[in-house]
Amino acid sequence: MKFEQLVEKGDKLKEWYDAGVRQVILVWDDDHKEKRRIGKGTTGIIIMDRRSRRWGNSIMHFTYLKDVMPMPDSKVTPQQKWAKQIGKIIEMLEKSGLWPEMLANWKLAEQIGYDKLKAAYDASWSEPREERIEKVKAIDSRLIEKNEKGEEYYNTEILWYMINLKVKKMKFEKSAEYNQAKLSEIKNALSKKEKLVLEGDNGYDVSFEYNPERNQAWYSEEYRGCGNGHYYLALGAEHAVFYEDD
Repeated sequence: MKFEQLVEKGDKLKEWYDAGVRQVILVWDDDHKEKRRIGKGTTGIIIMDRRSRRWGNSIMHFTYLKDVMPMPDSKVTPQQKWAKQIGKIIEMLEKSGLWPEMLANWKLAEQIGYDKLKAAYDASWSEPREERIEKVKAIDSRLIEKNEKGEEYYNTEILWYMINLKVKKMKFEKSAEYNQAKLSEIKNALSKKEKLVLEGDNGYDVSFEYNPERNQAWYSEEYRGCGNGHYYLALGAEHAVFYEDD
């Protein structure tokens, strides 16, 4: 790479570093590619030596380079993470048959999408009440419903509980073997539609309840002897989605 090109790439390295890039791909003259870290040196941005997080050289030392490119950003965005999570939730609910009355709201939330829901959630905290409703309606009118008196309100089930998704595997015991036994009990109860109540101890006081008549199941982790903790909606025989803290 010529001197002028090295200077230009050095400027690019600084731009990339300031934008948060910490790894680049070096393309050598023989077309061999190599991944390297970049960092701050005494004279500017440097390309780190192999297997080193402390030592490196300015790009001006790399005369046998053909090109330098920033590593593609492989980080999962909040939108991507949310879309993946809500897709799993819907899939698990359809399979288990639990919470049928909420399934329509999960599907509506998926259709509306993360960005609109986040904007509507933020708008729902504005004042006064009429202003909140109008702001939410302007973002997506499907979030607005009417009560028996014909008064409009926004769907809090979606806005409050379907934005920050956290799906976890239910854990009743610290022992994997004993925990699997509990999960097998749940699977059996769901398949036979038999009422089930379970308790456990994974560091929290754990409880589970399945009501086949209502097609609903709950999972909770409470602080020992406190009666307060984390509360989830069971999605099937193994997983639950966070609902609220108390």
